[in-house]
Amino acid sequence: MTIVFLLLGILAFALILRWLGLGAVVAHSGQRLRSVTGLLQSAEVDDAEKEAAARTAAVALMGTFMAILWRSSLALGAALFCVWLGFAFGLYRLDEAATLAIDPLFLGLAVAVSVIALVIRR
Repeated sequence: MTIVFLLLGILAFALILRWLGLGAVVAHSGQRLRSVTGLLQSAEVDDAEKEAAARTAAVALMGTFMAILWRSSLALGAALFCVWLGFAFGLYRLDEAATLAIDPLFLGLAVAVSVIALVIRR
């Protein structure tokens, strides 16, 4: 049962990240960085405009960091809740779950489940 709840936690983590749109946040951040980088490299733009663009980008990146942080925190909380449920129902001890969770075979399986959950389209 330990594996079931650990996999359920991983699946919850990936689905929460997908549901909260983490990919869109990261993609938007990348687009903004590319546009600001192009502006900063342009010889046609004066230094004052470059400085203003750099400041705006820095503020936007801080906002992106906070967006990623809260989404990741909610996803981690969902995963931990799933693992805690199995413990609360008395199906395993937390030290057993931790030992299994760091096993290389399980970690590989976890990566596969996460990728599948994030990639599959509805």
